Amino acid sequence: MELGVLVALLSAFTSSLRESIRKHVSTDFSSIEIGYMTQVYGAIVLAPFAAWYFLHSQFSLTSGVIFALLVSAAGVLSTTYLYVEAMRISEISVTEPLRQLNPLIVALLEPLILGTKFSFTIVAAAMLGATGSYILVAENGYRQPLENLRNHGALMAVLVAIIFALLAVAKRFGSTNIEPLLFTYITYVIGLIGFWIWKRRSGDNISRENYMRKDVFSMGVVTAIGAVITIYAFSMISASEVVVIKQTSGIFGILIGRKFFKETQILRKLLGASIIILGVALVALL
Repeated sequence: MELGVLVALLSAFTSSLRESIRKHVSTDFSSIEIGYMTQVYGAIVLAPFAAWYFLHSQFSLTSGVIFALLVSAAGVLSTTYLYVEAMRISEISVTEPLRQLNPLIVALLEPLILGTKFSFTIVAAAMLGATGSYILVAENGYRQPLENLRNHGALMAVLVAIIFALLAVAKRFGSTNIEPLLFTYITYVIGLIGFWIWKRRSGDNISRENYMRKDVFSMGVVTAIGAVITIYAFSMISASEVVVIKQTSGIFGILIGRKFFKETQILRKLLGASIIILGVALVALL
């Protein structure tokens, strides 16, 4: 098994852990506040490492890398708002797997944008993921998923999946052209500026006490660590492979949702997640 596969699996776990913390924090803060605090902690945590790379490595910010950075930062801004709102409306074990629909989009976009080889294996894996997600949203039986998709939270999660597909391609390009950690840090800085402007325009004011809350601190640190793990996964294997493997976050999301949020119908959701795992196996074993 490639190291990139293991790194992508670790990324999936940190993603689910991050979303479970955000689910808790979202009851006290707006999406803008959550996004801003996340960017602040991420910029602080990663600053020493980024400074070392700035001083000891040579890199070139080409027009392609700059575009990838801007796409990534814009994606962070939009997906933070949309996904926090989705989790506020729907169960985490529904919104998290719905977000995993992006592998099919990435499998189609990556060859077109980056010129990589089209893979029927990746497409098949993504189709398994879509089937698993179908089962995961069937709250009132397998004939009812379309009714669930009319829920605003579910629709937001699908939109996030589309945006994340574009982000995946941008991250793959950026992480293979400059040091991955530098790419992540610069994205954080651009995102921090964007959230600061957004926060100022909205009139949100965050007290020092809120910054020092343990759950806010945990959210920021876990998000930063997860971002670094994810970008290194993108630098090791293709974007399509990373996003298919990250579908396992659906399994972690279900288990976390059961433990912390007492969500229901866990066995059915585990069935759907198991089908997702079959898709991951195609990537990891073939």
